[in-house]
Formats: sequence, C-alpha cells, structure tokens
Amino acid sequence: MCKEIDKIQRNFIWGSEGERKKLHWVSWANMCKRKKFGGLGLRETTIVNEAYMAKLGWNVLTAPNLLWVRVLNVKYFHHDLLNYSTKSSDSTICRGILKGRELLNKGL
Repeated sequence: MCKEIDKIQRNFIWGSEGERKKLHWVSWANMCKRKKFGGLGLRETTIVNEAYMAKLGWNVLTAPNLLWVRVLNVKYFHHDLLNYSTKSSDSTICRGILKGRELLNKGL
C-alpha cells in the first residue's frame, strides 16, 4: 500500500498519466529531502509507516492500561513485546508493530 501511495505522489509531481511517462528531472530521493536541503519536504510513506508502528509499539511498552494495548497484550504479546516472535496467525496491526519494534529497539 505504501509503494502505491508513493507511486501516486510521484506521478502527480512528475505529471505522468497512465502509460504517458514524462521525464523525471529530479530523483525521488532528492524530492524527499527537507526543504532547507533543497528538496520538497515530501515523505516516503514506508518510513512514515515504520515510525507510526514504532510509536504504537512504544505505547504497548509504556501505556499498558490503554484498552487496545490490553487487548493486544492478552491476544498476542503476552505482556512481552520485545521478546515476542511472529506467528502466521498474527493480525496485520500486530505484524506492523513487530516491524516497528526493530526501530524501537534501536532507540531503546
């Protein structure tokens, strides 16, 4: 989904329509740079999504009394997010939080 959103953004910026591709004068990486470094300040949605998933993981660790955290802890994490291993039956949100856990571990 993130790649599709990025594709829509790129096509809008570069003016591409369907099969009609236009010349890309600036790379997507340069467009995603902050404005003060010469970019447009756009964000890559995969990076933003990782940050949001890490934030949800942080909430699992620091706010155990929130209802949604209690539900995830009982159903999936068993009150131990940092040592939980992925299962094929995990929900999409659970798998997303586990991907964000890698980023969270770097910060811890």
